Amino acid sequence: CAGDPSACATLEALAEGATVVTATALNAAGSGSVSDDATLTVNFTDPYISNYAPDCTEACTNALVYASFNTAMTVADITTGSNILLYSCTNELCTNLTLVDSNPSCTYDPTDDARCTGFSFPTEAFVAGEYYRVVVSGDITSTSGVALIRTNYGSDFSWTFRIREDGTACAVERISLSPPSSVVAAVGDTTSFTAEAFGAA
Repeated sequence: CAGDPSACATLEALAEGATVVTATALNAAGSGSVSDDATLTVNFTDPYISNYAPDCTEACTNALVYASFNTAMTVADITTGSNILLYSCTNELCTNLTLVDSNPSCTYDPTDDARCTGFSFPTEAFVAGEYYRVVVSGDITSTSGVALIRTNYGSDFSWTFRIREDGTACAVERISLSPPSSVVAAVGDTTSFTAEAFGAA
């Protein structure tokens, strides 16, 4: 706090809502007091799926199934139970489903390895020409306890994809590293780079 530290207070958000914060200063020698009020509103970020893949009808047999969230999620909601499921489908409608996998792993924020900001399934033995559906339960919550929004499959979120007919696997054709450059000022300073691999366009 700037100024007198004794005049500062730290508030921790435990639940959504509005509350009135009052500060009171007592004058010396019991000569009265003065006070003022302020309203603190807590509005947690609503979690939603911001990116997912594959999202096509020509996915590779070694495609990585993953999704990203706009905020940190509760790890147990991602990795335990049956909240995120991968199915195979009998046709492109993907209404008749056969469970393939129910054990995704968290993907973590590269700048904070305690923040689960997505999930992925390990490499699956995808079948050429077959359709698949991923279903993410709308009951999963952010670390603030807020349930998933922007659902599109009843109260859940889902998408489908198809594996290419020729059954070929994809190889990495290029890697993008960001930022393109970084400068540190002293011995022992660290910096972070993020590498992203791309297949054929």
